[in-house]
Amino acid sequence: MKIVAVFFSVLGVLALLALPDTDMARENASAEAVAVNFVQFRTAANNAVLTDPPASGGRIEELGTVDGWQAIRSWDNRMDGNRFYVFGPASALELQEIRNLLHGNPAITTQDGTHPSFIPAGDVISVIEVVS
Repeated sequence: MKIVAVFFSVLGVLALLALPDTDMARENASAEAVAVNFVQFRTAANNAVLTDPPASGGRIEELGTVDGWQAIRSWDNRMDGNRFYVFGPASALELQEIRNLLHGNPAITTQDGTHPSFIPAGDVISVIEVVS
């Protein structure tokens, strides 16, 4: 009888260890939502700038996003010379999810001091060149 009790105790411990970490699952789901939101904003901004580029220093105000779409974060965009930047705050996990969605696109990076100073430190950045 003791052997059966020990067996079921060990089985119970193994079952608890096999349960998914709900905090990690929530964090991943949140990062995925932020990533999808950024990519939607980026796509709309890039489409708009390729259609009608603003002057250097200008922003695209009307993005043509889907009705009801709302930014999860304070995403922004700005033209600088012939480069168009889409940027905003993102954690390391969110940045990784953005890169996953965009299949490792090398144009996705973070502000590390090598980009224009109007982009805050640590922001995720997408940059494209706009040729007139």
